[in-house]
Amino acid sequence: MSLRVVRTRIAPWGLWCATMAGVAWLWGDVHDEAAVGFVLAAEYELATPEPARVAAVAVTPGQRVRAGEVLVSLDAQAIDAELAIVAAERARLEAELGAVRAESRVRVGDTTREFDESVAAADVALRTARAERKAAAAEYAALSEQVATLGGLVEQRMADRRELDALRVEHVALEKQLQTADALIPQLVSQAAAARARRAALPADATEAALRPVQAELAVVERQEQLLAVRREAMSLRAVVDGDVAAVHLQAGEVADTGLPIVTLVGDAAAAEVQVCQREAQAGRGRPGEAVRVRPRGSAGAEAGVGSSAWRHASPSCRRGAGATRSCPSGAASWWCASTSRSRCCRDRRCRCASSARTPGRCQGRQHRSTRPAKSSARRAPASRRRPRSTCGRLTKSLSRRVPAPPRKTPRRLRRTRRSQPRARWSSRPRWPLARASSRRR
Repeated sequence: MSLRVVRTRIAPWGLWCATMAGVAWLWGDVHDEAAVGFVLAAEYELATPEPARVAAVAVTPGQRVRAGEVLVSLDAQAIDAELAIVAAERARLEAELGAVRAESRVRVGDTTREFDESVAAADVALRTARAERKAAAAEYAALSEQVATLGGLVEQRMADRRELDALRVEHVALEKQLQTADALIPQLVSQAAAARARRAALPADATEAALRPVQAELAVVERQEQLLAVRREAMSLRAVVDGDVAAVHLQAGEVADTGLPIVTLVGDAAAAEVQVCQREAQAGRGRPGEAVRVRPRGSAGAEAGVGSSAWRHASPSCRRGAGATRSCPSGAASWWCASTSRSRCCRDRRCRCASSARTPGRCQGRQHRSTRPAKSSARRAPASRRRPRSTCGRLTKSLSRRVPAPPRKTPRRLRRTRRSQPRARWSSRPRWPLARASSRRR
């Protein structure tokens, strides 16, 4: 193979392949370009559930604390007084409960005794009535036999009829007595049954029934005491996790309102969540669910992760990081501009985010004022022709206005008049008013 063939056919293809390989390598290097991120630590703001005065603060910013450690103690005198009142009420209810129990037992005993006596009396009356009826029945039977025997003798004229009449009267009386006994016995039976029913209906837990109202009041007082104990425990703010104290917002003696943080605690980053600040060229490359590699600064190892979400706006941490790298000369301030995603130095009452022309933009920062000394009132232009001050808060409105033209120069003739008459006030009005004024003075 000749050298000419190598130069004309093989060398161009080799150069083209090398160029494509270089382009692919550069594209991969740019595609895998790293970005700086921040680990988002969990912040815990400790606040009081009710207004209270701060009694003592046991930590300082930057101090390392452990979970369960008391950080802030709040004034709990009012809660202690309420606890004392509830404790006294509980003691009173417990004493009342004992008295009601004893009284109920006595009352139940008396009622039970009365019912037992009524049942016993009903049984005695029933037995007595049955015995009397039995005796009357036996006597009635004997008397009936005597009447029958004596009646036979009277018919045979062997006995006196008057004796027979007396026996018959006694026989009729016994018969009426038996009828009365037969009617009384069922009544006594029903009375005895009713007495037994009343005795059986007497509740066995009559004492407990009498104690239920007092026990309900005692339960309410116990719940109030538990609630006050929880409130008393909440007066001591404890660290929820191990971490560092980021800020202490209130000091001892100040009043803490409900929901306002007293201490800000930064916990250890157990579940690592990293917020990455990408440039505009990198913003469209990351997708949620895409695998990423996270490497701490100064270390060679990397940990695998998955992108969870993406935002199109710059976070405050990224803005602060970008604006901090800008160094401005004296008399100027560095501002982060959202329109250009860059920082810019602003001075002399101007804060323009656009790098060229008069493009309206929006600056993130405080109002910047010029350090130039103010001109005297005699040389200042009228308010209608004065250049409006441009601030960051009103940048768009100021730049949209039209800047008026500078005042015209004073004619040479008027300048001579001014030199000849130094006391005359300089003005930018037309020449004829000044000429008239000069002629009058002459």
